[in-house]
Amino acid sequence: MRARLCDLILPCLVLIASPAMAETTPPAVPTLQADFDAASAAVDQGHCTEAEPIFARLAADPRVKPGSLPAAMITLRRGLCRIATGDVAQGEAWVRAGLPVVEAAGPTMAPDAALGWLALARLEMSRYDHDDAAAAYRHVLALPGQGDRVDALTGLAMVTGFDGDGAALALTDRAQAIVDAVPNGHARTRSEAGVRTVRARILMNMGRYDDAAKEAEKALTLSGGLTTRVTLNDVSLRSDAAQAALLAGRRDRARELLAFTGAGRIAESPFASARVMRVPDCDEEIGLRPDDSAVVEFTIRDDGSVGNAQTVFTRGNYAIARAFARAVRGWVWQPESVARLPPFYRALIRVELHCTRSGGGLPGVATPFFKRIRQWAAPLTDNARQPGMTDLGAADALRQRAGALESAGDRIGAGTVLLAALTVDPVIRPGQQTDIDHAIALLADADMPRRASAAAMRAMILDHLAGLRGQSDGREVSLLDAADTPAIAGDALAQGTVRLEALRDHWRHRYSPREIAVLHQIADDARLDGASPLRQVALLRLAGLAASDGHLDEAQALFGRTGLAEEQCALVGDIPRLRYGGSDNDYPVDALRMGFEGWVREEFDIAANGHPVAPRTIIAYPPFVFVDGATAMARDFRYDASFRPSGKLACSARAETINFHIPSNH
Repeated sequence: MRARLCDLILPCLVLIASPAMAETTPPAVPTLQADFDAASAAVDQGHCTEAEPIFARLAADPRVKPGSLPAAMITLRRGLCRIATGDVAQGEAWVRAGLPVVEAAGPTMAPDAALGWLALARLEMSRYDHDDAAAAYRHVLALPGQGDRVDALTGLAMVTGFDGDGAALALTDRAQAIVDAVPNGHARTRSEAGVRTVRARILMNMGRYDDAAKEAEKALTLSGGLTTRVTLNDVSLRSDAAQAALLAGRRDRARELLAFTGAGRIAESPFASARVMRVPDCDEEIGLRPDDSAVVEFTIRDDGSVGNAQTVFTRGNYAIARAFARAVRGWVWQPESVARLPPFYRALIRVELHCTRSGGGLPGVATPFFKRIRQWAAPLTDNARQPGMTDLGAADALRQRAGALESAGDRIGAGTVLLAALTVDPVIRPGQQTDIDHAIALLADADMPRRASAAAMRAMILDHLAGLRGQSDGREVSLLDAADTPAIAGDALAQGTVRLEALRDHWRHRYSPREIAVLHQIADDARLDGASPLRQVALLRLAGLAASDGHLDEAQALFGRTGLAEEQCALVGDIPRLRYGGSDNDYPVDALRMGFEGWVREEFDIAANGHPVAPRTIIAYPPFVFVDGATAMARDFRYDASFRPSGKLACSARAETINFHIPSNH
């Protein structure tokens, strides 16, 4: 029930009669109540952009006294709209400002207070804050007359569903009892399907797979069953039912249900190749072990970032569920790749995840170069990167900081921070060329390492943009020529980084004489520290070449110069080249029969002889379908042999993406 402003403002609008007024009828002026009703109706219909100017007019109206209940009502509802349209910071501030006054007004205002607390609870859920989200939902249930809110009960059940104490299941019992008391009709059916869906997820997380499958099937039946109609809600329900059936050992039913989600039936899966696709590290402190798994549901925005990510299933606690969801929240794709994925499929995707044992994986050859730039920028950034911020968000925050420094007259500081923004930006975009050219201009009077770093960054950005346009021919020569220009050659780290970047995609059987010469130049560059990761990479490659030619003494000497123990890789990633990528015979028969396609990211070590060791899945799409086939295929991979004096592991925790495509579909 919506409160009336005219009941709260005394008087609402009082016109004192006069002879002039009696003779002339003035044009109609909207009352406060009419404006409030119009804005609230727009909100109810999901049209917040229409409501915002009305709320703004009400907030500025002199008849609305600051600090009054009417002002708080307007502030609260305006905040709810801002949250809905994406301005979360301002929206949350307004909701929190209006809530205390609205709540203090008593039971008649409890429904409005509940809306505010529900919005805050959902925000805390999106931040993966278990305690504050649970507290907000409990606050709703404690409001007068609001203890029977199904949305608050199921929301609290979702937050506490990984706690393992059974409390979440009891909450769904309360919600179901409320739904049972509602007369039959569409609203009841929809509410019951929602409650049973939440209950099925909780049962899965408790390991009660048979019970979970039954609840999921009931929810599916209530939603209309398996039909050719497909909405996002249908996809989510069918995915839950498929997952529960698979965990309960009903594989045929699981595949049938999965077929009706559309998962695994996309002509191409560009989202397999994200610019950023990390999984959480295995962590004994929170109980995240290599054998643990999770299913995370997420959305991909048009700009390639993840708009929402939530863990649907894991055998672990809330800390584990949060670790998996936060990892997916940071994934980023090239917008051009995302554009090839139909919007419907981007709106709801599920992947199976496992933690990584790599500790973040081996850094790339540019990592020391990027690290130095970030160290230069750190004193100037005012903590621009906040905890939990994605790479895209951090890049934008650093660009804003660079603009502020330039406005303040600090050109070198602005150029340095702008370079730092380019090191964290995961998306290749034409605007980066504009940014780097501006950074070079700002750093014209800086020291040589900064000027050289900017020039090196420009060369690498132009190389990446050419690759994005499909113009990779001649890239190696272009980068090697750029590395020898005075603008870059004046700094050893900048020059060595560009040189190794030029050789990163070396697929020929043998290095050319120029390439071998470049490796020697890096290995023998006295300007680099003896333990420089760039020198280690160059020396390891040269040792491998010497060993392949039978010059074992030379290989031993080169390896000795790295300073590495035999079981170590270089301090930056120098992954052996993949020679053989497995056989199509490993395509799962059941998946082939039902027409499923997908991809799996496998993690494994690489022995010195080029054989994978202990392959394991870390990401799989669709969940549970291709894991066994991908692991079997990874065992057949063969990499270039790498020299180690005693033949120990050459590299640890290598990750490869294996795509499963049916040839007849392409």
